[in-house]
Parts: sequence; structure tokens; C-alpha cells
Amino acid sequence: MGLLLKAIEYVSENKNTKPIYFEGNIHSYTYADEGASLYDILKLYNGNHRCIKDSLIRSMKDLEDLEDYIKKTEEVQLGMMVEIVREYGNEIPGIISNIKSNTWRMMKRTKPI
Repeated sequence: MGLLLKAIEYVSENKNTKPIYFEGNIHSYTYADEGASLYDILKLYNGNHRCIKDSLIRSMKDLEDLEDYIKKTEEVQLGMMVEIVREYGNEIPGIISNIKSNTWRMMKRTKPI
């Protein structure tokens, strides 16, 4: 999550971005370890419960309810996701798309046997 936050900040502040390097797929960085997605939190933020896939996020009444849960459980990754949603809101899909278009993936290269 920290890496994604830095990439969002970088792309948001710099119009002429240089390629960003991620290992693997950028979309894997939009998920917490428990399976909650940044997009699910954005859907909660917008009150669009029907489209939320993660059962924990879907069980929350609103973003404030999720923040109370985070305070009680100290879920750092979910807390960072909420911060991203609070800061960037509905700009997130466009920002992620911009990051994706400026991403060079690092792939492991192995020698054939």
C-alpha cells in the first residue's frame, strides 16, 4: 500500500511522469492482505454497497464506520486505503489508469534448463 500511495502522489504531482517500475501487476497493489480492494473502499465512500465485493467492506455502513473498525483493529493497510480514498476520491480510477500506462513491469528472467 505504501508503494501505491507513493506512486499516486508522484503521478498526481508530476504531469510528465517517467516510467514507474512495479514487480508484477499494478492491480495487485490495490488490494490489502485480507483481500479488501481500494475500489471497494471507493464504492463504500460513494455509498454503492451493491457493487462491493469484499464482505467486510460491504458490512460497513459508511466510511466512518470503516474508520472506527480500523481504529479498533489497527489495520494499517485498510487505514492507508481510506487515506487514499479521502485524499483522491473519485479521481482514483483515472490515477490508477495513468499509473498503469506509465508502468514498466519487472519480470524475473530465468535461464532455460
